[in-house]
Amino acid sequence: MFGYKNLKSENLKPLLAVIKVLHFSSIFVLALVPISIIPGIYLGFSATSILSLAVYAVFGVILAGLLASLVAFEESYRQRTVHLGATHRDQT
Repeated sequence: MFGYKNLKSENLKPLLAVIKVLHFSSIFVLALVPISIIPGIYLGFSATSILSLAVYAVFGVILAGLLASLVAFEESYRQRTVHLGATHRDQT
């Protein structure tokens, strides 16, 4: 699962890389939490402490989505500015 594969940016490439890593790791933790409940209980961890990791993973997915919308907004604004600059030059 690769999230945000169609999202591109000229100015915010490092942030886009962080978004993709954050999204992938959050989805990985969300998939790992149900699998690790039973072994965690046998190792002495409480089920609530293991399930609390799901809260952090959901927060990571939400944060990645918010940052991705920021990158998409910036890229569309950049493209619009480039287009307006090109049409302005053509008119002069």
